[in-house]
Amino acid sequence: MGWRAVTLANVIPAEAMAHFDEAADAFAADAQPDAEELMRRGGSWSGANQQLWAKYFRARARLIESIREPARVKELLGHAVDALVGTEAGWHSSEVSKFNVLVKVLFSLVSDPLSFSADDARREYEAEVHRTEQALEDRLAMTFIANAADAFRGFQSDPDTELTRDRIGIALNALAKIPVIGSDVTDAARPEIGKNVRLTLEGPVRTWAHRSLGNIGDEAVLRRVLLRLLQGTLPRYAQIRHGPIEYGKDIAALADDGGVSILCLYQVKCGEMNTPKWRDARAELEEMFLVPMSEFQLPVSPQRIEGYLVTNGHANTHVEPVMEGWFEEQRSDHGRDITFMHLDKLVDWIFKVRLVNELRAALDEEGIKVS
Repeated sequence: MGWRAVTLANVIPAEAMAHFDEAADAFAADAQPDAEELMRRGGSWSGANQQLWAKYFRARARLIESIREPARVKELLGHAVDALVGTEAGWHSSEVSKFNVLVKVLFSLVSDPLSFSADDARREYEAEVHRTEQALEDRLAMTFIANAADAFRGFQSDPDTELTRDRIGIALNALAKIPVIGSDVTDAARPEIGKNVRLTLEGPVRTWAHRSLGNIGDEAVLRRVLLRLLQGTLPRYAQIRHGPIEYGKDIAALADDGGVSILCLYQVKCGEMNTPKWRDARAELEEMFLVPMSEFQLPVSPQRIEGYLVTNGHANTHVEPVMEGWFEEQRSDHGRDITFMHLDKLVDWIFKVRLVNELRAALDEEGIKVS
């Protein structure tokens, strides 16, 4: 059933997407039989249909779908990459493995062209070439991989010179001649790749973290995002403690800094810090230190306590001198270590501690689209 559908896809190109999906469904349905059925089949069964060919033809179908819906090319190439997960090991086909490399590189070009390693892609592809006799399409594939990577790095480092080389054009023309991809899929991807060329020339968007965090208006959401970020530093303890008897401790985390156990206590606020909001926060910050936290859940007793007032905005000019005086008073008169972490400090900490992927995952968990 599966190979019949594949044959029909090749014979009737206009219906290829439907037939490739049909083939993928048929191969995926080839589940391992029970012992009785296995004996009726002669005592052997192969998982190649389910674990290799179903994935391959599902991915082929998504590429053809991108020809019909070029506006969704990034999404559909992403689906193709996801469909091929697992074909790198187990049942092997050089045809599938080479296709997998090309699709991953093409997806990188339409999504994040500076993210893929040409050396890794080249090594992965060459490993398959060594298993078979090199064909013209293999030379085209290597031309595509090398020129695509070099072009985007050229646009980033020396855009004026790169504009005269047309390496991205050479790469895409080579890709279009590889039968398993073809000119139609390549043409569907060209606008997105061209957009990424323009974005690379203009420079990266660096303020997405500021805008994504700054747009959070629900303190419960901001607390959960901050907790995920703190968990990304692998603390010995981290918990949201917000509630009617929190005593100023929205979040508590026990960190280890060079063998010193530090209990970090966080009060979280959304938006700009104005006078009314500051008065509420100040009372909570005082409670944070006046009411000790139970050590019941802590693996060790903290050797130091630090307090943080975290906001995804800034202090406005009216409340700024009052806050500055209060924080200084806490340090000098009470010996309390309290830090005001506004939006820019928060983002700076995320990037310095390399929590960018944790931030993306936390925002995705909350259903927040990265700006």
